[in-house]
Amino acid sequence: MAVDSPLLGLFYSLFINKTEYFAMSAKRKMAHLTEETLVEYRAAFDALDYNNSGKISTLEIAPLMRKLGLMPSNLEVDELVAEVDKDKNAALEGITFEQFCIIAARKYNEIYTENDINEAFRTFDLENNGFIPASELRRALCGMGEKLNDDEMDALLETAQQDADGNVHYESFVRNMYDV
Repeated sequence: MAVDSPLLGLFYSLFINKTEYFAMSAKRKMAHLTEETLVEYRAAFDALDYNNSGKISTLEIAPLMRKLGLMPSNLEVDELVAEVDKDKNAALEGITFEQFCIIAARKYNEIYTENDINEAFRTFDLENNGFIPASELRRALCGMGEKLNDDEMDALLETAQQDADGNVHYESFVRNMYDV
């Protein structure tokens, strides 16, 4: 696939190399996480483990990851859970902390900071005024990775700060993405 811009390249890179990652052992995946990160993940995980079972519901994974600064799509979470759920019972029984760390480590290695994403958006900011055409944003988000449909894109654009011409203030848009 030809990638014709830094923004499209950034979004494209968010969704590649999954097969390689899942071929690694669990310990090797978790080795990518620092001790400080593991402590942070453990505290957040334990806060959701209401009955002290050592497991959390699969429905809590995406919100927990977003709270930790990881930005998975719902489809990515489903795929990641399927990869660690060898006995296919996570939907009923939940996932363990180790399984969560394997899932989180996958996204941790893909982390792009707000600054990284803002830099990609700046390539479309031809007037250097902090705004990009909504059409460029729509093209990037509807054409790459977990594609958004028109209704989803319209809803997303409704939350974005726009100027009179419908251009999106990308820094506030990115900030909103990280606040989800």
